[in-house]
Amino acid sequence: MAMKEDMTILEIEAAAKNGDIDACRELGVLYYEGVEGVVDLEKSAYYFSRAAKAGDVHAMYCMGLNYIGGTGVPKDTEKGLFWLQEASEKGDSCAMFELASHYYCGDVIEQDYAKSLAYYEMAAQHGNIYAMINAAKQYEHGLGGETEIDRARVFYREAYKKLEEWAIEENDDMAQEWLGELYYEGCPLIDVKKDYPQAIVWFEKAAKAGNISALINLGLCYRFGIGTFVDMGKAIELNEKAAAKNETMAMCNLASIYSMGEGVEKDDKKAVEL
Repeated sequence: MAMKEDMTILEIEAAAKNGDIDACRELGVLYYEGVEGVVDLEKSAYYFSRAAKAGDVHAMYCMGLNYIGGTGVPKDTEKGLFWLQEASEKGDSCAMFELASHYYCGDVIEQDYAKSLAYYEMAAQHGNIYAMINAAKQYEHGLGGETEIDRARVFYREAYKKLEEWAIEENDDMAQEWLGELYYEGCPLIDVKKDYPQAIVWFEKAAKAGNISALINLGLCYRFGIGTFVDMGKAIELNEKAAAKNETMAMCNLASIYSMGEGVEKDDKKAVEL
């Protein structure tokens, strides 16, 4: 049944107990985000698992993430990839994007640019604009197939136009972060030059919403004075916020800062602890 906004957690749990798939998925989300301020990742995974086994596509995607990341369940790459594949086959563009990213990085599965491009392309055809950008990068550089500049340009233009709409009109932090990356890196195919100050504007907006990538990228700018002045205090603060969310890159950045004594007293012990 469709979840009503005024339903209590007890009512949703009762519906889930009676086999309601929507209720199981909703509980997966609620316990992940926190019920009355209390996060319970094991309960979240339990309810997502029930919904996934009953055919809920979004829950399948979430279980894929859970197993690969060990969130609420023991890490199990095989099960994680299984659920991502199941969700992908049922048209979930986020699952397609996730599979593409794993094939591109080769982190939990053997690197395969052809497969990553295929999944990014599929996700793009389902309207996933982030997949459009990554597919465009692969087409631009001939990763996973022939270089296709025209197709790359089409994807870049369509995706960044939509990103700008979301970033401005909907204040979407993920869109803001990706726009920051656009200006940080530049994109000659659509005549966008590197513009570090503009990148910082977007990173700042996304960082205020707690976007981890924006926190790290903004910290990088302040650490090395990219598009702004060097401010180690801000660099440390931003990385600490990301590290508090268990972001490995931020922990490595902080370890490096304390190990080298950049703007702080050199502290090898703290560097090792990080």
